[in-house]
Amino acid sequence: MTPNNDPKIDESDVFALFATSIWKVQLAADVLARINRSVRASLEEMNPRLGELEPGGRWQSDHQLHTLDAFRELTSCILHSARTVLGFLKVGDAPIELTGCWANLTSVVQYMRCIPTRTTI
Repeated sequence: MTPNNDPKIDESDVFALFATSIWKVQLAADVLARINRSVRASLEEMNPRLGELEPGGRWQSDHQLHTLDAFRELTSCILHSARTVLGFLKVGDAPIELTGCWANLTSVVQYMRCIPTRTTI
């Protein structure tokens, strides 16, 4: 893709997958860390028991996270990246709207790994 002059974006690339192109955007490390802290704190505030999910348990937020202050920087990065892609495609100033954003969280399931051993008698 074209060179990036945005300090929030570390790298950007386009991949051809089937008949559709997919854009991969990697946020700069400091931006990613800041967004992760903000999003995690917001999700933990929504559901203080997230850390207590049973193994294999799951939780889904409502679908309007993009309207919350804690998600403002993430939303800004998504919209900026989408506008950059439209510019790359020479689409112009087509309107972009986020209509849904939610979180799906699943607890880690730990499996016991069996390692075959030989016993010598």
